Amino acid sequence: MGMDASRKALIKSAIAAELRLPEEVLDDAATVASVGLDSLGLAQSVVAVEGALGAEIDTTVLSEQLAPEMTLGQLVDIIESSLMDAPAAALG
Repeated sequence: MGMDASRKALIKSAIAAELRLPEEVLDDAATVASVGLDSLGLAQSVVAVEGALGAEIDTTVLSEQLAPEMTLGQLVDIIESSLMDAPAAALG
């Protein structure tokens, strides 16, 4: 699994854990609203990802772009793109 794929998997895992859902039910085409991810859940997911990767996420970008109709795939891409400075060693 490549570094980008590893990061995306970790992000999706954090979101699934926050929602208390199995990762496999989180379809990239599902909207943020349809899976019940609100701003608090997103914030908690971001904290989990930051801790796992040892990198900060620009939450300003997330808050400006987050919308209920955003897909999970789009959300994961936005979070992943803000982690470009995360050390590769954190991915295991």
